[in-house]
Amino acid sequence: MPDAIFAHSRLAPIYDEFEGERKDLTLYLDLADELDAGVVIDIGCGTGSLAVPISRS
Repeated sequence: MPDAIFAHSRLAPIYDEFEGERKDLTLYLDLADELDAGVVIDIGCGTGSLAVPISRS
């Protein structure tokens, strides 16, 4: 279930701008690399701001 603030479809395009830049992305990329993770599951990934970069690395 989405946060109430984003329940209206007109707000969806600004979701990433509202949430801001991911400051934890490097941490997760490094962790996946350190664990030699072949598969990463991002449940509830929203717009994919973590899932997409991990899948590309």
